[in-house]
Amino acid sequence: NGYRVPRTLCVGIGNRPLDVDGTAYFMFLIQSGKYDPSLTYGRVKQYAVAQVIPHFALYDKKCLTFRAFFKQSVYESPDEHYRNSGLTQGRLVRRNKIPKTALGEHWHWKDFNIGIDVAIYGIVYHIVDCDDFTKEYLESQGIELNQPEEMPPDPYIQLRQLKIKPHTHITKPLDDKLRRFLEYDGKILRFFAVWDDRDTEFGEMRRYVIYYYLADDTVEVQEIHEKNDGRDPFPLLLKKMKLPRDWKDKPINFPSLAMESSDEEVLYYYTPKDFLVRDIIFIIPEKFLIYDTDKFTRKYFEEILKITQKARIDVFEKKPPPPVLPIPPHLGFGSPEDSLQSCLTVTIPVPPKKDVVRYVYNINKKEKTIMDWVHPEDKNRKFVFSY
Repeated sequence: NGYRVPRTLCVGIGNRPLDVDGTAYFMFLIQSGKYDPSLTYGRVKQYAVAQVIPHFALYDKKCLTFRAFFKQSVYESPDEHYRNSGLTQGRLVRRNKIPKTALGEHWHWKDFNIGIDVAIYGIVYHIVDCDDFTKEYLESQGIELNQPEEMPPDPYIQLRQLKIKPHTHITKPLDDKLRRFLEYDGKILRFFAVWDDRDTEFGEMRRYVIYYYLADDTVEVQEIHEKNDGRDPFPLLLKKMKLPRDWKDKPINFPSLAMESSDEEVLYYYTPKDFLVRDIIFIIPEKFLIYDTDKFTRKYFEEILKITQKARIDVFEKKPPPPVLPIPPHLGFGSPEDSLQSCLTVTIPVPPKKDVVRYVYNINKKEKTIMDWVHPEDKNRKFVFSY
């Protein structure tokens, strides 16, 4: 506490007196420069001096960019009264310090913000937005930016766009034919249909099978011929082709005798969803009623199209069974079997067939019998039956 301590009280480790004179001498050597403490304690870590970057080098080629527009008056024009000069064009003001007031003040970067008006050499610019670097720099300097605005459209450009007719183009749907061929080749939907032609003279219910090929969306119609139906055995009513659905919308002046329908005349074609049981479809141009499908078609509709086909309907009238003709009685000529053969066929009668196996099995078989006698004299009489 500022008082002199006796030398006898200066005790070190092991109750040894401190060498005060030696410590003072050591400090004297350090101060006089005759002793380097780094030889004993090592050198002190040296830190690099921070590099000083000049202001013009730190902000070289860095500028704050704002998007703005101004309205330019247009005289003696019936189409527009002003023009929004926010279009890309040449340089309007050279790089310099722009005066802000008549007192000699100049515009500073702290004066700019989004949504304000800036007057530069008599033209008032309205700032609507800025780039990312400008936004980041201003926010780092403590300036709160306003919300960005949309660049207003130019009235004359809007008027011209209204006069221009839009160019429409129907984009065809993407159809990978190779993928469809590899996935649906050999998979055919089969529908059973009838053509009711009973309204005409000698008309009848004619049966057909409609094949729908999933690989290329084509339709084929085949007529079912019956025995002795009196019709020519044509294999197909409609060959394999895309079946148009809006055949009634074809123009009246279309040359059907010289030209076939193409994709330009047909807007829609039949798809699997159009073939439903109990529905009527048009096949160039007759009406066909679908009354049934096969198992594969029903499974395809349920699993792929998520449509449940209706049950089969009976469209044909059930014919009564033919009447049974009675067999005439035997006239006494020949055996009854021979007379029956003449009733079964109209041509030359065929002799009745004999059971040869039964004949061979029973040939030469005889049975011995006795009489069921009443009189005693018939008791010993014996008989032989041969069949």
